[in-house]
Amino acid sequence: MAMATDIDPLSMMDPVQKPTPDPTAAAVVDAKTPGTDLKLTGKSDVHADFEPWKVKSARILKKYTTNKRIAVRANFLDETSSDGQGNAEENKINKRLAELKDSLRGRKGGSLLTQGEYIKHIERQHDDLKKAWAKGERVLSLRIAIQCAKLLGDTTVPRFYPSMYVLLTSILTTFGKLVFNRIRMKSDEGTAKAKTPTRLAHDFRAADVAASAKHTCRNWFFKTVCIRELVPRLYIELALLECNRFLTDDAMLDTLMRIAKSIRGIGEPLCATYAKAYLSTKLIHVERYLLAAPGQQLTDPTADTLNDFMFCFKYYKERGFKDIKVVANQQISIEEYIDLLAPALEWIIQIVGREGSEKTFFTLLQQYKDFCDSSVVLVHILSSFNSALVSKHAKMLVTLIKHSNDNLVPKP
Repeated sequence: MAMATDIDPLSMMDPVQKPTPDPTAAAVVDAKTPGTDLKLTGKSDVHADFEPWKVKSARILKKYTTNKRIAVRANFLDETSSDGQGNAEENKINKRLAELKDSLRGRKGGSLLTQGEYIKHIERQHDDLKKAWAKGERVLSLRIAIQCAKLLGDTTVPRFYPSMYVLLTSILTTFGKLVFNRIRMKSDEGTAKAKTPTRLAHDFRAADVAASAKHTCRNWFFKTVCIRELVPRLYIELALLECNRFLTDDAMLDTLMRIAKSIRGIGEPLCATYAKAYLSTKLIHVERYLLAAPGQQLTDPTADTLNDFMFCFKYYKERGFKDIKVVANQQISIEEYIDLLAPALEWIIQIVGREGSEKTFFTLLQQYKDFCDSSVVLVHILSSFNSALVSKHAKMLVTLIKHSNDNLVPKP
């Protein structure tokens, strides 16, 4: 039983961990991409030209707007709160009446909001999450976080999706911090009764954590694995990623690699690319705590996700992007769709090349030549490294630019 405390609960239950053949993974591995050889630094050092996500997200909110109305459920809390047993039947009847009204308007429930109303709605959910947590309503807080994560699987208004991602992931990040701080406090409370009370240091190890805190942490992960839908489950697990530190010292890298592979199950490229971007964000936050198990090679999960993007992008481009619903039904043009991918792709490439090394620069260029050969990716590789490195190899880069497809470069 003692060994169970060192096992990642999600790794035990997630089918990705089982030795089931994955055709997509095989295709990527057989390609002999050098990206899987990238080493983690164990710290968060980045080159001087690295642009923080806070700066990038402000630009996203300003650029990606919409005049269309956005469909959302009337109130997330309708599903998570109740007025007591005495009003249960009355609530059920009112809910059915509301659903009937919505179906007469051609929808299955919810409201159509303008962009401004939607932003205010999301801000209310952020406040509701904090209030619920302050009242000790943990299950309600989790449900609010899950409902927000579910919205990240909705691309019905694609032009607003990048801004929607920024707004919703800020809620998920808050949720993750609340859970982490609560478990940390639980550990401090658990050791307070000991002969020598201790508080967890900033760089604590799993052996320092009280048993009661580990139990609480494991319960949060078990709740996460019970989320049936893939998109919210992955986002919630990423939000709680740092909580793995309470259970084990060297399993977080395996968890990141598993989630990176699980993202392959998201069929909509826009959703998948931004999920990879969130994984990249979480990697930066926990990188200094990543440790390898004995004999384990440190690899960069963001390099794998970037490789997956290039592999899939080549497939969609060869088919004229006909497999993407919003493009196929002419809701949005190919060029506009590519532009929506740009912020997430730029961030992923920036994270992969965060150290600004020449080796990483050439690794990415090799991946680009092998899988993508599109200026959509090349322009972000060049912008993610410092100008001195780019100018040093200007002649070679000019040749790459000449042979790339420059019809899909995102607009500034």
